[in-house]
Amino acid sequence: PQWLQVLNHRLWLVIVICIYATFAGMLMSGFAVGTVTSVEKRFGLSSTETGAMPSAAEVASAVVGVTASYLGDRGHKGRYLSVGALVMAVGAFTYSIPHFATEKYVVASFSSNYTDLCLVNSSLLSGSCDASSSVSSNSYLRNFFFLFLISQLLMGAGNNLIWSVGTTYIDENVPPVSSPLYVSSLFVISIIGPSLGYIIVGIFLDMFVNWPEAAPPGLTPQDARWIGAWWLCFVISAVCLLAASIPLFGFPRKLPGYEEYKRIRQEEAKATNRIDKGYGNSVSDFLKASRDLFKNVPFVCLFISGTFEFLAVNGVTWFFPKILETQFRLPSSEASLTVGYISIVGGCIGMLLGGVLLRVLKLKGRGATKLTWIIGICDCIVFTVFLLGCNNLPFAGVTSPYGSNSVNAVNLTASCNTDCMCNNVKYNAICGSDGKTYYSPCHAGCTSSYVDSNRSATIYHNCSCIQNVNRTKYSYDAIQGSCISECPQYTLFVIGASISMVSIMAKTVPSIEAIMRCVGDDQRSYALGLVSSLVRLAGNIPGPLIIGAFIDQSCILWTQECSSTRTCWLYDSRNLANYLYGSMIFVKIVSVTFFILSWWFY
Repeated sequence: PQWLQVLNHRLWLVIVICIYATFAGMLMSGFAVGTVTSVEKRFGLSSTETGAMPSAAEVASAVVGVTASYLGDRGHKGRYLSVGALVMAVGAFTYSIPHFATEKYVVASFSSNYTDLCLVNSSLLSGSCDASSSVSSNSYLRNFFFLFLISQLLMGAGNNLIWSVGTTYIDENVPPVSSPLYVSSLFVISIIGPSLGYIIVGIFLDMFVNWPEAAPPGLTPQDARWIGAWWLCFVISAVCLLAASIPLFGFPRKLPGYEEYKRIRQEEAKATNRIDKGYGNSVSDFLKASRDLFKNVPFVCLFISGTFEFLAVNGVTWFFPKILETQFRLPSSEASLTVGYISIVGGCIGMLLGGVLLRVLKLKGRGATKLTWIIGICDCIVFTVFLLGCNNLPFAGVTSPYGSNSVNAVNLTASCNTDCMCNNVKYNAICGSDGKTYYSPCHAGCTSSYVDSNRSATIYHNCSCIQNVNRTKYSYDAIQGSCISECPQYTLFVIGASISMVSIMAKTVPSIEAIMRCVGDDQRSYALGLVSSLVRLAGNIPGPLIIGAFIDQSCILWTQECSSTRTCWLYDSRNLANYLYGSMIFVKIVSVTFFILSWWFY
């Protein structure tokens, strides 16, 4: 309609694509990442299994990205983006289906037919494993893992189009001299999406998973058994992405000024011997275009460095909230909020810094590659902040002995609780007045308890494993929840991680600028799409799997439920820090090396 033609302008195009990128970022890098721990607990998944979820998204991104980005130079980019938003909306809603298809979440210790107290010489088997019990009949939950994979495939398929087709759609419809700033704006806005996602998910994780039903009295977000309303995030994303697809469908293939901007770009390409060879007129040009790209040494070096860069970034990002929970003893909601603040501050500053440096220093192709490796060296130095973390607090039978015994291996059974029949008792950590955390009241030998309304917590007495209680200081033997202590390194880590985020994001715009200027005008969309897809296959797929395996390897307290679900309740924070730093610093050094080579051969 004529009254809508006022929107047929490059500024509105950039705004709408940025809105799409914001919603997509909220979903892929905010909601999906922030809810990892909740999904693991609810469906009994290991970190290696949840690490396979983003890998599924990357497979779809790679397959769709190569095809769509190549055809994007021949087709209607706006329509491709609209379809991508619709597919992501379907994937987001699919991700929430397991919540609606399962029974309500029940915490065993709040069930009327269950007790985890020490029952000495009783015929009642404490916490017995009864397959017919509503508390333990959850063997089907793990099957939803495959539905999560399918939803990630759908979300990944739509997400790739923003950075291949969307970037070139903007670049070809704006003045070439202003392209770096427009592209930089897209990436800055894209940082806001994940950051908002982390903040919003932090709010939802403070709401009980059975919302609008309230949590049982005494169960708080600080309790390891707490699961927040993770599913609400994905329902919201589905609605937002559906709305974003509508205006994307309405933009024309070529906006006003397209032909003039193309002429200027072609003149710049001739001046740097990046000749337009007319690719994109037929599908038969696909192999020729691919061959020319892989004969381009700077392009290949940028591709390899991008692969290693994404391996490090995507691996850590997927588990970042969980890493904070483990290393600094944070609840899920606070960890997500922290990641959100780090992302929005460090990410926005980094993206703007990369674009501004290109503009102020007037850097093109070769200059942009030099900027990437200089920033990369700074990134390697700052990354040492990931060695920070707080040591584990005493946990009876795991990191600290029962009484005077020594701890050579995990053993939750001691002479003080041998007669308590604790074998099938579920995890319900309590903090003893001796400063140790116990797996459950049964494992602490507690025989009586009551709910303290003032503390909103359960108080335990007559605990045979807790000795030498200072009665002038404590009126009880133990209290519900793990023992807590402030972590003095937390503030320093947040500052260092924010600086690290700045250095990581500052490399993004210069590397994209370098790729677009080292190939012909007719290959830019395909080059970006090919790099994006291959980087996702070679870098992003193994990243979460590797970090997930390291997290599982760092677990020192697994539990096996009646339903065969497996949950880790305690990690060795020092081992995890060493695993993360050692593997990721190696990857970052390789990335910097190939950035230097791309500059050398440009």
